[in-house]
Amino acid sequence: MVNIVTKRFIECYKFLLDEGVIRSGRQFAFELDYSPQSWNKVLKSERYVTIELVRSAIDRFDLSADFIFCGRGEPVCRMAEENAVEHSENRKKEKDSITHVPVAASAGYLTQFHDPVFLKDLNSFSLPGIDFRHGTYRAFDVVGDSMEPGITQGEILVCSMVDPDLLKYNVRSDFVYVVVMKSEIVVKRIQNHIKEKGTITLISDNPFYKPVEIRAEEIKEMWMVKLKISPFSHADHSNQLKYETSLDDLRAVISSQSATIVKLQQSIERSLKNERLKI
Repeated sequence: MVNIVTKRFIECYKFLLDEGVIRSGRQFAFELDYSPQSWNKVLKSERYVTIELVRSAIDRFDLSADFIFCGRGEPVCRMAEENAVEHSENRKKEKDSITHVPVAASAGYLTQFHDPVFLKDLNSFSLPGIDFRHGTYRAFDVVGDSMEPGITQGEILVCSMVDPDLLKYNVRSDFVYVVVMKSEIVVKRIQNHIKEKGTITLISDNPFYKPVEIRAEEIKEMWMVKLKISPFSHADHSNQLKYETSLDDLRAVISSQSATIVKLQQSIERSLKNERLKI
């Protein structure tokens, strides 16, 4: 059975959630440097809150110690209530926003991807249609040529978040994801082996790059690619099409000649073999 302090602490959490100060229990836990799994147990009355957790929440969210320990007053201080209203209004304005992580911010994102202040400083934008009205989205700049020809440098990938606790089930093999790890952010085609051996294989569409297998524990975030924003070129591509056609014809001629050479070589070898038998 949950104790009274834990019960009041959960009331404070629900207040922050209702006012839009936090988006989820996961974010709340991360803000307090607390395990999301442990916080779920608190919500299910399977664990009491610790004094360290309460102290952290009071400092971070201006929760009322009088309310938590004595049941007096409101869950949060007056200033915190005003901030909660402001946060709620901002959340409504940013409801359809997609947060853009440019190349210049990618290094900071590796260590601050859960920091609301850092994310707020990044530029956000919206796209038309209902697909981007719900859920959490990021836009990442493409760097390098490892995913050519389908994805090229300079493009922007708009992605939806994959629940970190459900990678085993929600990551689809042969689909393209942006993978955030401890030291880098990459875009790769994925083979999901978490159920079998706890790993994920990162595959480049460019055959020059070899596949890389990583442990699921190395992954901080995964974002499924939904669409890409590409620069537009006004160049006439008809000449390029003619060039590609000519190149295909040349490949066919070379292939045919190679086959002829192989047959000629085999014929010569047979003739030499017959001559040896006669001798």
